[in-house]
Amino acid sequence: MATEQVTVTRESLYESFRLAAIKVSSFLAAAWLWGVFSFFTSTGAGTWFARSGSVMCLIGAAATFKLINDYGHALATAVENGVTLARRVELVFDPPKLYQTVQYLAYLTGIVGTLIWGYGDLLVRVRPY
Repeated sequence: MATEQVTVTRESLYESFRLAAIKVSSFLAAAWLWGVFSFFTSTGAGTWFARSGSVMCLIGAAATFKLINDYGHALATAVENGVTLARRVELVFDPPKLYQTVQYLAYLTGIVGTLIWGYGDLLVRVRPY
C-alpha cells in the first residue's frame, strides 16, 4: 500500500485559522464597543466604565490565549502532514497578517482595559459634559 505525500501550502494551513481569527476579532470589537458605551452611559462615579475595563482585560487575555492555541494547532497539523524543518521555521516566523493584526489588537485591548479598570472612574469625572 503506497502512502501519499500531502502537500501543505501556506493557504491551506491558514484557511481554518482565518475563521477562528475572525471570531476572536468579533469578541474584541464587542469589548471595545462595551467600553465606549459604558463611558457615555456611566454616572458621575464611573463604576460601569471602570468595570468595562476589567471585561476588556479579560477578553484581551482570552483572545490572546485562543489565538496562540489555534496557531499552535495549525502548526501541529502541518507537522503531522510531513512539513520539512525549513518549512516549519518559515511557518513559525512568518505568521499570516491577519494573525498578527488580531494578536496586536488583543494585546492592545488588554492594556487599554487595564488602564480603564484602574483609572476609569477618574476619566469619567473629567469628561466635559
